[in-house]
Amino acid sequence: QTCMVATGEGTWQVHSDRAQELTRKLESIAIRSGASLILRSDTLRITGSPNERACAERYARVVVDCVARDDQHPDLTTVPVSAEWIENWRGQEAQFEQDASALIVFEADVPQHGARRLSPGLAVEAQRGAGGSWRMAMVRATNDPLQVLVRWDLDGIEEKVPVGQVRPALRLGIFGSIQARLGAQVRVMAAFEAHSRGTIASRLAAPRPQGGPGLSMVELPIKQVTAWKLQNSPVLPHLLRASGCLAVEFFSRPRADTSDA
Repeated sequence: QTCMVATGEGTWQVHSDRAQELTRKLESIAIRSGASLILRSDTLRITGSPNERACAERYARVVVDCVARDDQHPDLTTVPVSAEWIENWRGQEAQFEQDASALIVFEADVPQHGARRLSPGLAVEAQRGAGGSWRMAMVRATNDPLQVLVRWDLDGIEEKVPVGQVRPALRLGIFGSIQARLGAQVRVMAAFEAHSRGTIASRLAAPRPQGGPGLSMVELPIKQVTAWKLQNSPVLPHLLRASGCLAVEFFSRPRADTSDA
């Protein structure tokens, strides 16, 4: 059920609970779409060319409905994150949007799903141990109707978890050109990595489309202190320009049999 209902030519009624979030995103939507958006009380008005209005409406619906489906948006990249982190980070994305010329939207919490909705390669949150905290993981197998085999992002250990203790991870949606999305994606992943170690390596290990711009990783036999020095080195901007890369982040790759990577 949508939280944004058309009331006339170029006007929509926005659910009052979602108006504040849409207000935060009006400028970013306008920049991305080229349209003009005005939200007064709960009424949204969009003006511009037909293409600009259609694009702005599409973005506004994602913001108010809190749902970003990859098959409906050719200019969308999603990043799985934890429910706890997404709420704490909300409001800090404005600088990312400005720097990358992108629009970042937040997916809402979803009800528990059964194992039939889970599939290998899906990023999830799962409770580690009975009554344990929710941790990021990746689904490895769903053959057992009562348990899901997951690989924990933190240490790479695989373990079966009761299906009632597994839920699909929420996602941040990033809209923009492929270059803008990649730049913002790397920064979002790095910000989440600081909260949930091992998530970058887990995401990069998942199957991804081949060809064209994308993300990749190279394993370096260095200590974490060296990686930190490289990340903050004045040489790094020159490396980006020389290589044509959009962004570089250094991270640890957790292993089940070692404490460092």
